[in-house]
Amino acid sequence: MGNPRKTTALLIAAITGIATAGFAAQPATASPQESEAVSPARFTRLDTDATGNPESAGGEKFIELSGNSRYALFAVHSNSNMVPEQYRTDRELGYLLVRKDVRTGEIILVSRKEDGSPLRADWRYSAIGWDGTAFAYSTGDSGLDPADRGALFHHDLESGVRRIATMPERWVYEVVDLSADGRWLTWAGLDDVGSDNQIKRHDLVTGETSTLIACDYNWVDTCWRSHGPAVSDDGNTMLFRYREKRGAPTSLTVLDATTGTLTALPENGSTFTLSPDGAWVFYVVQSGQYRFELKKVSTTPGAVPAVLRTWEEDSTTWYVGVSSANPTGRLVGHTWSDRNPDTFAQTRALIHDRETGEQITLPAPRPGVAFALSPNISHDSKLAVVDERCPWVTDCGPLGTYAVSLRGLLPGHN
Repeated sequence: MGNPRKTTALLIAAITGIATAGFAAQPATASPQESEAVSPARFTRLDTDATGNPESAGGEKFIELSGNSRYALFAVHSNSNMVPEQYRTDRELGYLLVRKDVRTGEIILVSRKEDGSPLRADWRYSAIGWDGTAFAYSTGDSGLDPADRGALFHHDLESGVRRIATMPERWVYEVVDLSADGRWLTWAGLDDVGSDNQIKRHDLVTGETSTLIACDYNWVDTCWRSHGPAVSDDGNTMLFRYREKRGAPTSLTVLDATTGTLTALPENGSTFTLSPDGAWVFYVVQSGQYRFELKKVSTTPGAVPAVLRTWEEDSTTWYVGVSSANPTGRLVGHTWSDRNPDTFAQTRALIHDRETGEQITLPAPRPGVAFALSPNISHDSKLAVVDERCPWVTDCGPLGTYAVSLRGLLPGHN
């Protein structure tokens, strides 16, 4: 789920004079560098403590925004200034999960045990509920106490913490997701060699757990799953790579969790995402060494893919990867990287409007110093959260996570 925010006196100033892509529709084979214009943009730095100071320990991980765009979930080292002081350690002891209020700057500790004490969490996979008052997280193999290893927890700020599941030894969690209505907790897990894997869904109302996919790889006739699932807001539609049995083709596959129906899509993608309403799949196809297509296809059985944008072999494109979509799938966030030897690998965060064909390049918080990439579009479609990266083989100083206002950048999105 989600993305945005603001904190006490910590709204990073409105920055003007930033180059962004023009609003006119660009040719399908245009480079993201074309049609640039000057437009003001606003940034809010998310990875700061409650008083607005940048995160201190390094290595922080932005997880996601709540569906109502008020709270940001982060994994930070235990000695970070983003950890509330009473739980902060004097040296690094692994990751803790914290929730930051984007309006007030308040930060609370999320990853706790049943008794309320701090729990070292797996930084890779966790989730925040729609209104930011419920969370799901795992320990993986990172728990200091062996009794906590491989555990999956649900934390509701009102009712407390409960343990939902424990993985077999040497298994890891691959995905953790909470539905928007707070009913479904979905997770995927696999063993240490990635051959045996499962997708499970837990009903937080009834307490029942269902196994949706189970692949016990025996090198003969069993299924295989990887990369996902991406899960719709209602917890019913899931997207992942899947092979029915050994020797069968591997396809992007949609699972209806209610009926158990599996639908193979016509094409695979190097990267992919599912619109939060579960209606659209967006993916990138690489045909040729440097030819990329951004495509869409409906999750309705029998749907035909359509091209949204093409980067041809003769462009400077080195990589294209899709990262997010807004709830209806109208806006698609993706990353573009340059293969020009003078700038390798310059990177840009892009937003494509599939209804108008228009595309913009999001401004970078520090233009000419660091790149913005992997735009995560908020559920209200007003913000995109981006991470900073340094240019190739350079050090551009401490990096941040920023919310970029889309107001004024995309026509019709104010």
